[in-house]
Amino acid sequence: MGTRDIDSGRQTILVADDDSAIRTLVRASLEDAGYAVLTARDGAEAFDVFQLGQEIIALLLSEVTLPKMNGLKLATAIRAVRPQLPVLLISGDIPHAECGWGYIAKPFTAGELAGRVRQVLTAGEMTETSHNGGSRVEQPSEFLSPLTKREVEVLQLVCQGYTSKAIGDKLGISPKTAVCHRARILDKAAVHKTASLIRFAVRAGFIEA
Repeated sequence: MGTRDIDSGRQTILVADDDSAIRTLVRASLEDAGYAVLTARDGAEAFDVFQLGQEIIALLLSEVTLPKMNGLKLATAIRAVRPQLPVLLISGDIPHAECGWGYIAKPFTAGELAGRVRQVLTAGEMTETSHNGGSRVEQPSEFLSPLTKREVEVLQLVCQGYTSKAIGDKLGISPKTAVCHRARILDKAAVHKTASLIRFAVRAGFIEA
């Protein structure tokens, strides 16, 4: 789909996946949910499409293991041009969805995909409002998916003010692993700031006020 075919009244999502069947299903699901969709078969093509339509693209939805340029490199290249562009990676292996990026695990339903996209877009809008000098405050309502036992432990320590290194020492994990857990928790809550996460943790009953 060329950028000139996009309905300017809808948010546009760039979908990158080398599996034509998945591209077709994802595109149909997103269009049914009211989004306009641009597609690409590999990372290099996706970046070319982004360069042509970067002003209208609202989110990158990419498979991690793409040919020519994998999803992580694609996301990094696009963020170099649009630092606040929301990114959602598709992965059957969650550890591959590197820290700092949103992710959705395969397999997923059309409803789960639409809900995840909506949540990431909403979080991205909050971030852009903040960077543009707005006063909007992140208000997470619930975690997208349940926290693991380890993530609950990390969340509790984050709320107590522990650094990633201190969390690693206390739980017997590396600082890098602690950072990854922290990033996944933020992603599941669709927030970008520790202060917002702490407020949410109090409301959700993970810690006492």
